[in-house]
Amino acid sequence: NALAKAALKGGAIDELHKELIALAIGIASRCDACIGFHVKALIRLGVTKEQLMETLGICAYMGGGPTLMYAAEAVRAYEELTAKIREIAAEYNVSLTDAQMKQLVDLCRQMEKLNPDQLKEKVESIQKTIQQMAEAKTKVTGFLATVGNIVSAIGEFFQRIFASFRK
Repeated sequence: NALAKAALKGGAIDELHKELIALAIGIASRCDACIGFHVKALIRLGVTKEQLMETLGICAYMGGGPTLMYAAEAVRAYEELTAKIREIAAEYNVSLTDAQMKQLVDLCRQMEKLNPDQLKEKVESIQKTIQQMAEAKTKVTGFLATVGNIVSAIGEFFQRIFASFRK
C-alpha cells in the first residue's frame, strides 16, 4: 500500500536497512506473515546472510527466548528463498556462490527499473553492434586475404628476379 511504500522508500536510511528494521519489528511482534514478506523483500534488496543474522541477533538480545523462535523462522524463510533461486539456476547448469547470488539479485533490481521499451532498445542496440562487428570481421578477413595475396605476389616477383640473376 501507499503507506508501506512511503515508509520503506530509501532516504536517510536506505531501503535495505529499513527492511531489516521492519523484519526486526515483525519478529518482535511475533508476526509470521511479516517474516516471510520482509525476508523476501530483503533478498530482493540483496541482503547478505551476515546482515540477516546480525539483525536476528539484536532481536534475540532485545526480545529474549520467544523471539528466537521467530528469528529461526526468518532464517528458514531466507534459506528456502535462496535455495529456490539456486534451484532455478541449477536447471540451467549454473551454480551460484553467495557473491554471485547477490550480483544476480542486483542485476534483477536494475532490470526492474527498465521499462520494456528501454530494454528492447538496449537489446536492439546490442544486436546492431554484434552485426557491425560481424561485418567488420568479414571486411578484415577479406583485407588480410588480399594482403596475403600481395605478399605472395611480391615473393614470387623477387624469386623470379633472383632466378634470372642465377642464369
